[in-house]
Amino acid sequence: MIPDSTNRETIKIGIKQSPEFVFFPFKATLGDFVNALKKVADILVMTIDCDSFRFGFYHAVQERLLHDIILITILSLSKKISL
Repeated sequence: MIPDSTNRETIKIGIKQSPEFVFFPFKATLGDFVNALKKVADILVMTIDCDSFRFGFYHAVQERLLHDIILITILSLSKKISL
């Protein structure tokens, strides 16, 4: 699956789900990952250069945030189903 281009909605999602102190590229890529997961992607890939400033550390934080977002979504859906 080829992801959609980053757009305003993607940025809004990334900003909503990101810590306030992180840089814009973190928020943009997190929004892209959330959108890809909404479209049922099962593998997320991000390539980086060895000398890529903080970008090289994003994956660990983004992986944790995505895990939390998925867990919250599943719990929310299960509550709606059990009503």
